[in-house]
Amino acid sequence: MIGNVTIDEVREKIRCQKCGTREWMEAELFHPTGEQAHKIRFRRLVEIRWEKRVIWRDE
Repeated sequence: MIGNVTIDEVREKIRCQKCGTREWMEAELFHPTGEQAHKIRFRRLVEIRWEKRVIWRDE
C-alpha cells in the first residue's frame, strides 16, 4: 500500500485472494531500501465492474 493509510482502513477492505474471506489478516510494516523497492510488486486498481443480476420471485 502506498500513501497515508492506516491499518484500520486496510483491515476493512482486504480479503483472501483464494477464498474471499475476511476472517483474519497478517500484516508486516517495513520501510524498503532502494534495492528492495525495485523488487516490490504493486497492485493497482484497473477497473471496477458492476454486475446487475435478475432476481425472480414466484407468486
